[in-house]
Amino acid sequence: MGLDLFGSFNKSSCANLVVSSMSSFGTEFDFYAMNFLLLISAMGILICLITALFTTSFLVIKSVKEIELTLKKKLIISTLLMTHMFFSVGSGLWAGLIIGYVTEFYTSNAYK
Repeated sequence: MGLDLFGSFNKSSCANLVVSSMSSFGTEFDFYAMNFLLLISAMGILICLITALFTTSFLVIKSVKEIELTLKKKLIISTLLMTHMFFSVGSGLWAGLIIGYVTEFYTSNAYK
């Protein structure tokens, strides 16, 4: 599982580099346009570390039933932190969060 996620991250980083390099073609070289997509990835890594530190320090799991609630809180915390960084990324994260909760509502055994 971890290797698959690492491979997906590498492929998306390479695609970011290709798109960024194509966006700087034109009359002048724009270094900030080239690094914008890499900046989003870098901020995502930092937000992930902050969220992991927050959840391991403040949301201690004492029983198996608390795991699902802690994962939901972790998703909400990371979405809130990333929304403040970039609006376009934040809107996609909020859409993914809503889709995840709606899917869980209709497919989970807990809501029957």
